[in-house]
Amino acid sequence: MYAITDEIKHVCGGKHRLLRGCFGGGCCNTRPDPGDDPGDSCDTWWLIDNGVISDDGMARTSSLPFTGVKGSSLYLLTRSFVVNNAISEIGNAGNRNYDAIWSSDGSIAMQTGQYMSSVAFDIFSGIGSLVSAMLYSPEGSYKTVVPKTVLSRANTTETFPPTPSIALHTPDITGLDFNPQTRKLTVTALNLIPAGRSASSYDYKIWLEPRGYQVDEPSEVGTAPDRGLIWQGFTATRLSPTVLEITLPQGVSLSMHAVYVERIPRVADELSASAANRTVESESVEAWKIGPGQTIVTTAHGIHVFAVNQALTNKITLIAQVTTDEKGRPLNLFGRFGEQIAYSDDGTQAYIAGTGGKVYVFDTRTQSVTYTFEVVNSTAPIASLVAYGGWLYVAEGSAYRAGGGRLVRVNVDQLSAKYLEEQQVVQLGVDAPFGFADMAINKGSYLALTAPTSRATITRGGTSQGGNVYVLDIGKIKANGKLEDKALTSLTADNFPVPNRGRLPQYVTSGLNNGEFVLSSGKDGTSGVTAFTVDVDALGSMTGTAKGKAALLNPSASDSNWLQRKFQQNIQRAAGNVVVEYGGVQ
Repeated sequence: MYAITDEIKHVCGGKHRLLRGCFGGGCCNTRPDPGDDPGDSCDTWWLIDNGVISDDGMARTSSLPFTGVKGSSLYLLTRSFVVNNAISEIGNAGNRNYDAIWSSDGSIAMQTGQYMSSVAFDIFSGIGSLVSAMLYSPEGSYKTVVPKTVLSRANTTETFPPTPSIALHTPDITGLDFNPQTRKLTVTALNLIPAGRSASSYDYKIWLEPRGYQVDEPSEVGTAPDRGLIWQGFTATRLSPTVLEITLPQGVSLSMHAVYVERIPRVADELSASAANRTVESESVEAWKIGPGQTIVTTAHGIHVFAVNQALTNKITLIAQVTTDEKGRPLNLFGRFGEQIAYSDDGTQAYIAGTGGKVYVFDTRTQSVTYTFEVVNSTAPIASLVAYGGWLYVAEGSAYRAGGGRLVRVNVDQLSAKYLEEQQVVQLGVDAPFGFADMAINKGSYLALTAPTSRATITRGGTSQGGNVYVLDIGKIKANGKLEDKALTSLTADNFPVPNRGRLPQYVTSGLNNGEFVLSSGKDGTSGVTAFTVDVDALGSMTGTAKGKAALLNPSASDSNWLQRKFQQNIQRAAGNVVVEYGGVQ
């Protein structure tokens, strides 16, 4: 395991928005230094994350999503020989999130979050001195001593002491609820009305702020969303002493935002020492749900959302139907696709291929299309989508006419300023006269693309040679879209791992192990399913070769007289495929 730390040598403000967009073990944007008791700043190493070496030889961080270094600083990489992949959860009383934990003697700190790496607990638990929890607010920094046992893996569910409320009268969000049918966003919070004050003395706003860095400053209410994103404060209706409500505008991707509450006194004294007399903001909370457990089905002009209804004995129920985009235009989703739907790494956004080179961005929290973009310079239909590592890979191709053949990737990094704006053509330099039919990603590294060399007709005629399958290492795509050495394996008629197979390669699915794929070929009569594995060296780099095996799709292996039977099974061609594991066998 490896621990990555970031040395911070300067002090900046303590607003909670400086910490937005930080997930997992930490983040790489500038954070305020902890202060000691007199209020002095201290040089501190911020623990960002711990990493592991995966089976494919790649080093990755353990917390998702973490997009890498975003700013310049001095970074230190340390190694530990203790291997434990446990992810521990820290909770604290009173629904108050602390910004960081800090050891003054160890000169090391780490941002707290829903998930923190096990290496972090080992480091802090091993420090002999007391560890402090830090909370930044407009009234200063609050620090409390953390019992050392809290940082032990055997006792990671112990809560931190609650934040003192003697001087802090700021709202504290404890819950969010959104109704997709009414578009009502309801916020539950403590301290909306300071003790001893009247509810009529205050107005309230619910603010939505992007979790990434796409919008630089707040805009006026009513300003149209930018890629489904806004930074706006909406006047809230107070339903009770603890509940506020607003109506979310159309086109806003709630899953891409953080939410906080602003309390505004009608007679304000901004110089007052008491927060009850000043405009104050709550800490922000996440408005997204990781992996919402929804199933999306498309028809020619509609998106249908299904979910398990526990009240109906776990039956799958239709919960939403969408027929228009964010601007009220009809959806056009007809076409021939290998994979029409891809999900963001956290499952909060779905990317759905449409006709005319369009991709619809579907927000799973609001159950609506929040943005539509077109693949730039597209000359062929979209054939397949795959999303991984902050990129949406778009394969173009046609089953009926020659032309196209591009692989384009779109920036879908939810923290990036170029989210949904940056597009790049991956320069493969391969033969794909009809473009690509399908693609699949294996182990987050190897992307397989099928490239037929003939039309997808029903009959076997017109195909005298095999098609092509290409596997590239997406980790070796350069910034300019070109591939590094050993980044591409080409499987053609000359070197296909199973002789005389791979005619009209169409659908491909990833296997469970390194470099494994299952391929369906439309014109491999009686034998249209091939499993193949690309060969890699000790470092995970592809060697340019592959091995494979084709399966007969008739019962000749078990019944030599099957052609004389009254009832016969002979699957002439294969379509899509799914890989499952049963009894330890794929």
